[in-house]
Amino acid sequence: MSAAIRNPDRATGDRAYYEAAVIGQIIKAPDQLDRASILDPADFASPDYRAWLIALRTLAKSRGTLSTDDLPALIEAVVEITKRPVAEVHAQAAALVEQVWSTANIYDDAIRVKRLSTEAQLDAAMRAGDRKKTRAALAAIDALDAIKAGIDLEKGDAAILIRGSTVTPEPISWLWDGWIARGKLHVLAGQPGTGKTNLACALAAGTTVGGYAPDGTRLAPKSIVIWSGEDSIKDTLTPRLIANGADMDRVHFVNTVRTRKGINRPFDPAVDLPLLQEAIEKSDEEIGLFIVDSVADVVMTDGHQNNKVRRALQPLVELAEKTKCAALGITHLTKASGDRDPIDRIVGSVAFGGLARVVMMTAKVADENGGGQILVRVKSNIGPDGGGFRYEIGNKHLDGYAGVSGSFVAYGEKLEGRARDLISMAETIVDPEEQGAIAEAKVFITNCLADGPMKAKELEAAAKDAGIARKTLERARKAVGVKSRRGFDGLWRCYLDIQKVGKVGEVGEVGEVGEVGEVGEKSGQVRQNGAHVRQVRQTVGEVGTVINQEDNHNFANFANFANISGNGEESAPEKQETQQLAPTLAKAQAINRQRVKESLADMVELPGGGWIIPAAPAEPPPAPVDSTPTPPDNPDILLDMPSAPPAESQGTTTTWVDNEPDISRDNPQLLAEPPPDDPRPRALKPAPAPSTKPKYREVFQ
Repeated sequence: MSAAIRNPDRATGDRAYYEAAVIGQIIKAPDQLDRASILDPADFASPDYRAWLIALRTLAKSRGTLSTDDLPALIEAVVEITKRPVAEVHAQAAALVEQVWSTANIYDDAIRVKRLSTEAQLDAAMRAGDRKKTRAALAAIDALDAIKAGIDLEKGDAAILIRGSTVTPEPISWLWDGWIARGKLHVLAGQPGTGKTNLACALAAGTTVGGYAPDGTRLAPKSIVIWSGEDSIKDTLTPRLIANGADMDRVHFVNTVRTRKGINRPFDPAVDLPLLQEAIEKSDEEIGLFIVDSVADVVMTDGHQNNKVRRALQPLVELAEKTKCAALGITHLTKASGDRDPIDRIVGSVAFGGLARVVMMTAKVADENGGGQILVRVKSNIGPDGGGFRYEIGNKHLDGYAGVSGSFVAYGEKLEGRARDLISMAETIVDPEEQGAIAEAKVFITNCLADGPMKAKELEAAAKDAGIARKTLERARKAVGVKSRRGFDGLWRCYLDIQKVGKVGEVGEVGEVGEVGEVGEKSGQVRQNGAHVRQVRQTVGEVGTVINQEDNHNFANFANFANISGNGEESAPEKQETQQLAPTLAKAQAINRQRVKESLADMVELPGGGWIIPAAPAEPPPAPVDSTPTPPDNPDILLDMPSAPPAESQGTTTTWVDNEPDISRDNPQLLAEPPPDDPRPRALKPAPAPSTKPKYREVFQ
């Protein structure tokens, strides 16, 4: 109670009482106005006192420091604001000053008025269900209490350093060895229907009686605290705990909070965790486990913002650390996220999984895989991760409670392996027909992209024509490892990772040498990317050319995908597999064949196999002349080839050269003739017989 008021019998909790005390002291000592700087006009419930504060600050702003001589001007300012008679305002000022006998408590009474105003705002925010305003009001009250205690939050804050030599290492105190640690935050996530809350109740029940964990570890008997925003205490949580054999004397439910005015309101984990921490610290029981369902309710702001989620979860982390209990937050998984890492499937920000020291996940096992549920350890910063346990949920009637039944958990076998593999195995539905369709789609994609990137829309259209569903195509793309990239034209193209391409096929045997003008062909065997590819070798003239998928990938598109044994026949299993995949392979080969044909539009197919580019047609040789000899043009000399046969001619002609140009240098097979002034007789050589060899240059050299 303020010592500034002469009437001490008035109620100390009366807000109007302290408002009158503050205004009366300032009117009596206007120069002390700055000591009430913590107050705002909105902190006053009475409009009259609000007008006095506004008038005092307005007058001080224009005149500087006020004194008692400024009282007439102050009364006029209040009259102007309130539109009340001057006599009434003068009488109110006299009454306020008369009640004050000391001005020493302006600062303390101003803090009281501020706190009473904030408490009123807190009550209003709670009644309206406004979490943001509720939390702001609680923070303001804490700040006022700190100021009242003599702590200057703005000037007195300082970071405290702890010297390492003064820290004594401590072992982790496990509630369940390797899985649940005291003083740490844990997260239990899972899809709806996997029994997350049932499993938490089973662990809580075992803690209350010193029962057994899923791995057979004996739990130390301790009390537990449960808050649930989803399940009823009477008809859901209590029956489940009793069905699991809990000692209900060690079970404490958090349901309501009683305000200073004796009003009960619902417990809000976003703002009331400090109150719960205080209650646990004052209790005589040792709390071993605190369950929060759901942990997302602790976050008042957007649950997808990492920094805000971390700040919101900090009170829960501090509660676990200071009370030495294990905090277990239950949450859900995002939809259609089975292909992602388990820690990334948790709903909301990654801070939920990042701040927790241990993250566990539940999954429902498909009936085809045995049914039931599994519990896996997805992440642990304080021990090993991976592994898990099977469990099943049953239901039974409770003795002594008519018509009441509760679900219980029966632990099963221990599981070994990575968490992602265990969850994937549990959630995968074994469907032979579906798996067969995916296998065909994988072969189709591999064949279509064997020669390089392909437009995504073209791949989808080709798959549709081949009878492959879009969903099957997408699953096959992920299984094969197809990557996509947008080109400069803005179109997406699919391509295979180079690591997905099979090993380079072995070089086939050299083909047999064919006769002049004939084409020899021989078939060999090569294995490429897990499938047998027929390899073609051809011989043109005297030059043998071997062509396989590594020599020219375009030519490989025309090879038949089949398993070729040593005698040229397929074995029975391989033949059956080839027949099953024949439609898909045929469609992929047709697409590739069309693309290669477009790129080989200017080529000519040889009768024996292979493709060539025809050389330019040869011009007819000039007629022989008896005048001054000049070297004739020889169209059969191909400068880019090592040798060429002479052109066809009619009758017998002579072949000779002059000093200019030196044709014998470029064609050493021609006989050099003596110059005209040489006395030796000139040698004549008949032209060779016409050649039937086509004047082509082989493309695949």
